[in-house]
Amino acid sequence: DTLRVQLDGDAPEAVFVHLAHSVRAEHDLRLRLARTASGAYEAALEALPPGRWRVVVEDPRGEWRIVKERL
Repeated sequence: DTLRVQLDGDAPEAVFVHLAHSVRAEHDLRLRLARTASGAYEAALEALPPGRWRVVVEDPRGEWRIVKERL
């Protein structure tokens, strides 16, 4: 029900996460995750359809990006 990202070092107030389905673009999502009191970033997320996903986490200024592939 919740997407959570934990980052080390200097962190912005929010990060963006793009979830791209490998075959069905209509399932793609772009979320803004707000920083919580614990320092993690969170946003509500419903269950994703099965398949391979490309996950991109980036800062609001576009200065850095983390890219992962998940099944």
